[in-house]
Formats: sequence, C-alpha cells, structure tokens
Amino acid sequence: YIQTNHSRIMSLRDGTKKMSKSDPSDHSRINITDDPELIYNKIRKAKTDSIGTIQCDQMRPEITNLIKIYAEFSGMRIPEIENKYRNKETTVFKDDLAKVIIDTIGVIGYKTLDLIEDEDKLKNILKEGAAEAREVAQANIDEMKRLMGFVV
Repeated sequence: YIQTNHSRIMSLRDGTKKMSKSDPSDHSRINITDDPELIYNKIRKAKTDSIGTIQCDQMRPEITNLIKIYAEFSGMRIPEIENKYRNKETTVFKDDLAKVIIDTIGVIGYKTLDLIEDEDKLKNILKEGAAEAREVAQANIDEMKRLMGFVV
C-alpha cells in the first residue's frame, strides 16, 4: 500500500524538480525494475544538504523530498519520521529509507523482470486481459445502443 498524501515525488538529484523517467540521470529516480542494490545506491547518493538534521523545511527541498518518500512508503507521518531520526545521521535515515523502498518496490521489480523473461506467460496474460476488455466494452456498447433505442 502506498499513500497518496503528497502531490508528487521529486528528483533524487534536485528536490525542486519532479522525478521523471525523461531525466538524463538514472540516479534521479527509482525505476520499478531497479534491483535492491541499485535502489540502495541511488538513495545513498541522493542529494541532501550539510545541515545534518532530518526535518522538513521548504528551504531544504532534498531532505524534505526524502522524508516525504519515506512517509509514502512506510505509512508513517512526517512528524513521526522527524522524531525517529531527530539525533541520527543522514546516512542512517537513508539506509532505512532504502530498506523501506526495497521492501515495497523490490517485489514488484522481481515480478516485472520475471514476466519480461517469460515471454509466453506475458503474451498469455495480455491475451486474457484483451479478451476481458472486449467483453466489458461489448457490454457497454450494447447498453448504450439499448439506451439510444437501437435493437440489440
């Protein structure tokens, strides 16, 4: 479960820019297919400032972004996160953030890679999904025709 309290997740390289797959730097984002080691490295290298406290502040967009990401993935509220890491190093916070992300996305990434590697299974899933979509679409079309007075 991922909360949706925050309107957008910002870049790991620039807390003032939206996280985007079109950013030339792969280290600016977490991809669904990133393996746990890569996620860990991206979070460890995510830009922060030299202040050293884990606290949201509009003048500190990078650490604020990481705290919001932690809140989304952990289900914790921002004040709880700030209290938990009040006297801790940024590296401790980043390590824990990476673990929380890996616990959520890691499973999805492995399943995605598994599907990509098993082409027959993927084609079968797509075929079944298309058949279901056609059924639903046909039922909707039939209902619209009925409502417009066409003979169904």
